[in-house]
Amino acid sequence: MPSQSVASANASFEDDWRPEQYLASYYRSVQPDEQATMRFLVRAASMIGSVPMMLEFGCGPTVHHLFPFARSAHMIHVADYLECNLGAVADWMTGAPDCHDWSSFVSFTLRDEGGLEPTADEVDERVRLTRNRIVSRHLADARYVRPLGHANPHRGYPLVLCCFCPDSITDEIDEWRRCMRNIVSLVEPGGWFVFTALRNAAAYRVGDSMFPSAGVTEFDVAEVLRSEGFSRGDLSIEVADVVDEKNHGFSSVIFAIGRRR
Repeated sequence: MPSQSVASANASFEDDWRPEQYLASYYRSVQPDEQATMRFLVRAASMIGSVPMMLEFGCGPTVHHLFPFARSAHMIHVADYLECNLGAVADWMTGAPDCHDWSSFVSFTLRDEGGLEPTADEVDERVRLTRNRIVSRHLADARYVRPLGHANPHRGYPLVLCCFCPDSITDEIDEWRRCMRNIVSLVEPGGWFVFTALRNAAAYRVGDSMFPSAGVTEFDVAEVLRSEGFSRGDLSIEVADVVDEKNHGFSSVIFAIGRRR
C-alpha cells in the first residue's frame, strides 16, 4: 500500500515493487527481525485466544504472520494494496509450483509454541490449516477512511493484524498517522489490534532499491492508539533490537498489542 509521497526513497511501489525480490531479500530464512516478530505473534495469539474472524491488513506477498493465529482464528481475511501481492498469497494457497516456501517459518512457529522440533507432518498440518482458514482476499488502501472500500460488508473485526504496513508505505509521519487511524477503524469495539513496525527507519532496502519508511517510534504508536480508544492499561508496546538488519535500513522494530474499549 504505497504512499503518493516517496521523496526520500528512489523506488516507486507502482513501478518498482517485485514480490519475488522482496521475498528473496527478507524471507529465504527466518532473519533476526522475523525471529523477534514471530515470537511476539505467538505470544499475542496465546493472549487473545479464539476469535471467529480476523483480518491481516497489508499482508504483502507473505503469509507467515498468520501461522501463529491459524489454530485460534476460525476465518482469516487478508488485504493488500497490490494485486501482485495478493496473487503471491493465492499461489501459496493453491500450492503453485513456484510459490514461496514458508516451511522454515512454520517450523519456527511450532518450536516457539511447543518447545520441541516439529515433525514434517506437524509442519504440513499447520500449512494445511492456514490455507483452509484464509477465506477471503481484498484489495485495500490505508489512505482512505474506508480502507477496504465502500462495497466491503465487513465494517469491523474482532482481531486486526497489521505487520510492517503503514510505516513502510510513506516517509511522512502525518500520513502515517492518518493511515494508522484508518486501519485501526477496522477493529470493532472490544476487538484486538496486533501491530508491528520498523523503528526510526527512513527507508528500507529491497534488492538495490530503497522504499520509504516514516521514522516511527514507540511514542508515535502509543499516541495514535490511545487517541483511537486503546487505554494505557489495555495497550502493551515494546521494542526489539535487531542489529543484524542494519544493511536493510533498520536496527529495531516495534511491537504493540491492545484491546479497543
